[in-house]
Amino acid sequence: MAIAKREMLVALINSLDRAEKRYFTAHYDRSGKNKKDKFYQLFLHLSGGGDPTDVTFRRRIGVDDAGKMANLQRHLYGQLMESLRRQHRSHDQVIQVQENLDYAHLLYRRGLPLQALAILKKAKSTVRADHLDLHHILILEMEKMIQAAHITRSGGDRMRGLITESQRRQEIQTVTTRLSNLQLGMHRYFIDNGHIRNAEEAARFYHTYTPQLADIQLEQVTFRERIALQRAQFWYHYCRLELREAARRTGNWVALIREDANTCLTNLPLYLKGMDRCLMLAFLRDRPEEHRDLARSLQSTLADLPVSRMPRDSALQFQFLHPRTRLNELLLNKESADLHSFAKSINTVDGVDRHKCQMLHYKLAVLLVRAGDRAGSLDHLNPILDDRKPLRHDLVIYARLLFIYCHLRLGNGELAGYAINNLTRYLTRVSYPSTYPRVLITLLRNMRSGKLGRRALKDFDQRVANLRATGYETRELRYLPADILLGNNKRTD
Repeated sequence: MAIAKREMLVALINSLDRAEKRYFTAHYDRSGKNKKDKFYQLFLHLSGGGDPTDVTFRRRIGVDDAGKMANLQRHLYGQLMESLRRQHRSHDQVIQVQENLDYAHLLYRRGLPLQALAILKKAKSTVRADHLDLHHILILEMEKMIQAAHITRSGGDRMRGLITESQRRQEIQTVTTRLSNLQLGMHRYFIDNGHIRNAEEAARFYHTYTPQLADIQLEQVTFRERIALQRAQFWYHYCRLELREAARRTGNWVALIREDANTCLTNLPLYLKGMDRCLMLAFLRDRPEEHRDLARSLQSTLADLPVSRMPRDSALQFQFLHPRTRLNELLLNKESADLHSFAKSINTVDGVDRHKCQMLHYKLAVLLVRAGDRAGSLDHLNPILDDRKPLRHDLVIYARLLFIYCHLRLGNGELAGYAINNLTRYLTRVSYPSTYPRVLITLLRNMRSGKLGRRALKDFDQRVANLRATGYETRELRYLPADILLGNNKRTD
């Protein structure tokens, strides 16, 4: 395995839990290896938090040459991957099917085509049960190759059946590929542009993506096709801010997976992603009871699954989803809680991009402002404001707005004034399309100058009401609700 970068090796070792490290050691012991093997000493060094560039360690194991060290890292990486494959093969259907394909290939190359067909038949029953469509195609292609090259005592019906089955699988894969491409295209659109902001943009989006969705015809729909369709429909309606219809699509997506316990287990990352979307939409639509019911349903479903069978990626996904769900509940219900305890759980979140972690910090900062702890809020805004290469402009803009508000309330008017001017220039530089941040900047300017009287508040309320009426600013209004900034301000002169 051509993996020599030490960062990748260190990341792999850091991802191992204690059971996986024990299994690797046991696997190493069973192989009768010498405990002084250099790659095993490297494993012990790195798993204990050691630095792979430590000169003292390299001298101790007798590896001074950079090329030899790279070879040692490659070898250790390969051994770790083999250990993980052996450990998880018993409950990972993809590994089992891939192994069966490898075995069938080896048997066929040894002149044992009938045994290869028997292995493929076993693998096919697994891919059908677990909806592994791509592997199904690989199995069929190998079956056709064996049938075409050898006399296998198969009748004409068997060969015609293979042709029919292969054609059907090709049709299914064509549809799922088109849907996944469409979904990815709309996802990319959202990352680049956010939600649709006006009628003109809505018309362009409609004419671009609606014909592509309408052109897809589903017949004898399989599990993967149904899931792919719901995911594509979700992105279509979410980008258009048709949140009710988007919520219906995610509900269908989750229901399809939850129909069968085994399907839910084998598609757990997809289920968690669907629940993530459901919870997000309940938050955006300001549905506290629906959000609470979804959170309970998620907890109940996961409680029924064997913990030992949960893949690490799903565990990391839930590790992020749990605090975000709780923070959203507090925002929806305006509950009081020990907010500082959330900081510890946020800092332990791993395996997600930094934007998601920053979003947790931002939501906690909003809650701290609402609780009156402006200094504590600033601590959680720093990870966002210190990022020199942000993944999204919207989070940075609302973090800076909250930063300005906190300093105004803390009496740092000069700093707040400088930050207001800086943010105004930033909005122009990035061509931010939403109007809401500029409305909030006007409010903050009035706060700083002491002109937040009845007339200014009435004008602010009217502008916010107009934005809410358009339907295009729903997500923006949820980023920083106006009542968070107004606090106890009275609408009187």
